[in-house]
Amino acid sequence: MTCQGFLSPEMNYSCADWSKGTGESETAKVTGCRVTATTLSTEQKVLFEERVKAEGLEDRIEVKLCDYRSTPRPAGGYDRIISIEMLDVGRKHLRHSPSFEVGGGRAVVQGITMVNKFHTFRNKSDNFIDRYIFPGGYLPSIPYLLSCIDVGSSSHLEVESVSSIGEKFDQNWERIKEAMVRGKGGRWGEWELEDFRRRWKYYFLYCEAGFRAGVLGGHVYLCCA
Repeated sequence: MTCQGFLSPEMNYSCADWSKGTGESETAKVTGCRVTATTLSTEQKVLFEERVKAEGLEDRIEVKLCDYRSTPRPAGGYDRIISIEMLDVGRKHLRHSPSFEVGGGRAVVQGITMVNKFHTFRNKSDNFIDRYIFPGGYLPSIPYLLSCIDVGSSSHLEVESVSSIGEKFDQNWERIKEAMVRGKGGRWGEWELEDFRRRWKYYFLYCEAGFRAGVLGGHVYLCCA
């Protein structure tokens, strides 16, 4: 996106993601734009601000400790809003997200989706991920998400394109599993660490199977106001 001129130095850009600021730092360095990042984690905010200071980007990046749906808007609003892996926060939030209120700008929304035929069924069933990994989480179908973009923006956003990136997730699951196995327990005891590893290893295998079976997908939505 940065290579295609999606962001430029005069722009205000808001990003909600789960990456501890890696993407925001690279974006600010490459494009020179002003970035507002949000997190609900005090520890993540401290880590991100340390990284920003070390890279000399204090004048380009501001980190807010708040729900991304309540991100303060600068004068004139944001030119670009990007949401990365934040669609699964819960179904009730999708139609009311201020991330879709982009006046005169563009929004990019990326996240994991579920095929339409399983969408309704899953909401009525109990499963491993909902019970042990992300209680209250939610995976939308593409048709439902598109309707949320329209309703949430009061029909002010038009969807320019939808790109599938699901095939890239297989490699990601494998890398994360390997990192999990190598990780150290810190203050955890050996039993607690093994319990954690087994649970999350099964989660990664669960997701990997979902992508390979075509039940899960990854998509990027480009919207314009």
